[in-house]
Amino acid sequence: MSGIFHVSSVPDRMKERFAGQPDHLTICFWLWALFNSVSDEEYPAFCDRVMGEIRDRGFNCVRMDDGAGLFRDINGVPRGPIRWHLQAGPFQATRQRPGEGVGSMEKRLLIFCRAAAKYGIKLILSSWYYLHKNWQLEESINAELFEGLPAAADKIRYFTDEHCRILQLLRENDLLSVIAFVELCNEFSSIKHVLTQEKYTPEEAGKWRKLLEEAYGRLKRENPELLFAFDNASPGFDKNLVPRNVDILNYHHYYMWGTLYSMLDNSLTSEQKDVEFPPEVAYFLRKDRPHYEDIVRERTRYTKIRSAHDWTQRMVLYNSLDPAKIPELERILEKKFLENRDTFMEYLKDGLDHVKKFRDEVLPGAPVVMGEGTSCCTSDKVLFEEHSDAFWAFLEKQALFLRENGLWGTVVRTGSSPVDVSWNMRAESFRKVNMLFLKGKEEE
Repeated sequence: MSGIFHVSSVPDRMKERFAGQPDHLTICFWLWALFNSVSDEEYPAFCDRVMGEIRDRGFNCVRMDDGAGLFRDINGVPRGPIRWHLQAGPFQATRQRPGEGVGSMEKRLLIFCRAAAKYGIKLILSSWYYLHKNWQLEESINAELFEGLPAAADKIRYFTDEHCRILQLLRENDLLSVIAFVELCNEFSSIKHVLTQEKYTPEEAGKWRKLLEEAYGRLKRENPELLFAFDNASPGFDKNLVPRNVDILNYHHYYMWGTLYSMLDNSLTSEQKDVEFPPEVAYFLRKDRPHYEDIVRERTRYTKIRSAHDWTQRMVLYNSLDPAKIPELERILEKKFLENRDTFMEYLKDGLDHVKKFRDEVLPGAPVVMGEGTSCCTSDKVLFEEHSDAFWAFLEKQALFLRENGLWGTVVRTGSSPVDVSWNMRAESFRKVNMLFLKGKEEE
């Protein structure tokens, strides 16, 4: 995977399906594009405005949840309008979050796709249902899709059906051309752990891979003009799990997260109770901070918490920060970033080496995309990254490195959607980083 990627260099087996694709994808990661407080009636004007902003900032692609799971129920009955809620009431503490609203998934997806077509924006369609989307939905839907689909085969079959329905809807409305590629599920490599708190054994992974290969086989037979991807939570792909009939490898690489935000995130646990934060973290917290049960009460107002209990602790932490001490915290983060810049570049390179080795062994010639990554400050209360010119200068180097090493597409960082606080604070920075990935240094 050396040299700059070009669509003409893809293997013969997928050349026809690459027709009309951009040479490179600059990906705006907007998980909740369909889920906000904008009504169905206001949604066309909202999408038109936002697509213009996305294009203005140099993005030519959006990676999003496509609403799979919300079109028909497990018996094939149309669901009608869907209601979604704030994931933790007043204690929101994640940048990637929906609003609170109600709407028709079919209507909203068509509106979004038409706006994308108008502005020349490609879409990466995926489902976050089992990882995150269930947090916002009502118990009637979640009980059905968790307990009503008890086996892995049932879940995969249902979400394959849903994606077939979605793609047929777009076909009927002459909108398939907006698709860059389709993923059955975001971070499928993490699904078993999300559902059972256990990792795949090699034998189990092989069984899941067979199910996935059957699913992707059906999707490709019914949609021969489209590209399909496997999405992995890290650069470390499992040979026993990845289906051998996908076209694209999409990996995530949060290579800064563990080091940069370690002081905060390493204090988190999955214990379902209040924890005692270490002194270096407690120093930055208010005395009147919320309790674990305060967050649980809001997260369970409409549904059960079936996974990701550590996110409850994360919400406690970020809702407890003392605003007066955040500038000091940001200075500490800036210092840590500057001390680790060389290490971060090594992490970036090592991750790509892992992906390259796996790709060459399992899916020779498959294009590679980094669909999430870099850092992840989950709260918009801490703005070190927005305030740091050095951080954005590093992202420019990342863009050039990934371009020069053959990636088809990449995010600037995960926090790069129209609802992120950086959207207006660093608009010019987004433009510059994206242009470097699209055109290279020589075009500056």
